Amino acid sequence: MELVSPLLPTVLGDDEYYNLTDSDLMLQFPVETGFLFEGEIDRKRFLHALERALSAFPLFCGRLRTASDARHPWRIQLLNQPVKVEFIDAPDNDMLPRDSVIQDPWYYSPPLDIDAIRMCKDTALFKMRVINFQTNPRVTTVGATSAHLIGDGSFMTKFWRHPVDITCLEAWNRTELEEQFPQLLARNPSTQLPNSQRITLFFSPAQLTQLREILSKRLQDTNISDNTIKLSVQDCVTALVTTACSQALAEMKSTIGPVKFISNVLN
Repeated sequence: MELVSPLLPTVLGDDEYYNLTDSDLMLQFPVETGFLFEGEIDRKRFLHALERALSAFPLFCGRLRTASDARHPWRIQLLNQPVKVEFIDAPDNDMLPRDSVIQDPWYYSPPLDIDAIRMCKDTALFKMRVINFQTNPRVTTVGATSAHLIGDGSFMTKFWRHPVDITCLEAWNRTELEEQFPQLLARNPSTQLPNSQRITLFFSPAQLTQLREILSKRLQDTNISDNTIKLSVQDCVTALVTTACSQALAEMKSTIGPVKFISNVLN
């Protein structure tokens, strides 16, 4: 176990608090991210790199607090507390990723006490774990868990892409690594899928309202209807996009449809 503090001053300088919006508290769950690399990590270089990275992300080193100010009742106290980093040597392959997308169970970053965080206890909002696998070739996973209220998926992507080389590892040859560990091809056969592209969809408030009304009505008409079930706008958009993609794949007579799994990032 290592404790890593941010280099001072951080990007928020001498600020004592960072105010949160009400929407920051809507989703009370952890955001777990991890990466797999070939080779062993240089612990000293990694810890120095993490110090510099935390200086740019000081929310990771704070604690959730509440205040009497009605305008900003929830905020992060910027304590610059050290982050816990676990280092684990795995003598066997039981914890190796079983495929390239879904990891169940999740080993690659430590759990957070979300209930304690919500109660504003002195509880960490961010933790990391490094696992060194005694394989041939050697493999390392670097994982992090953050409370969603300080770091959603998009925010964590920015952390991992920070100019500081947080991993301190050389680029590896994907083809050679996949030959050694074929399970990494299980859900992401990159050689068989076409190139993907980002698609942005825009909906007006009226369209979202109408979509929600239609799907809620259909839910009420089913035999499994439950008055306690309330569809969110995100539920409805997810259902619309998933159905459209599945129908398109069916018309294309694709072998990879219909859609059975979807990963949502709410921003």
